[in-house]
Amino acid sequence: MGLTQEAAGTACNVSREIWGKYERGQVVPGGEVLFSFAAAGADVQYILTGVRTVGMTEPPGGYELTPRKKKLLELIEMLDESGQEEIQEKLEKIKRMKELERELADLKKNAK
Repeated sequence: MGLTQEAAGTACNVSREIWGKYERGQVVPGGEVLFSFAAAGADVQYILTGVRTVGMTEPPGGYELTPRKKKLLELIEMLDESGQEEIQEKLEKIKRMKELERELADLKKNAK
């Protein structure tokens, strides 16, 4: 959905820290949180089962495909399955590094 941890937590009435624990699998969100997240546009079935709900394949308002995103998609589609998997793994590692950098920055800020 493109939400920050802060925005997702706010939508579900939990702190950014708790939301981060959900994402890391340290805590399991309860029904109220999942209900709130669904109300914000999330596909809760996909979150729980990995199977998308019909009609929930994109966020509310749709995706904006900028020229850069279109070019990236074209390049990815040219790759075979193993190439696509390699790109996905690298992007997931980059995403995780960004999350860790944000967590480190938060820890430094809170330590002051």
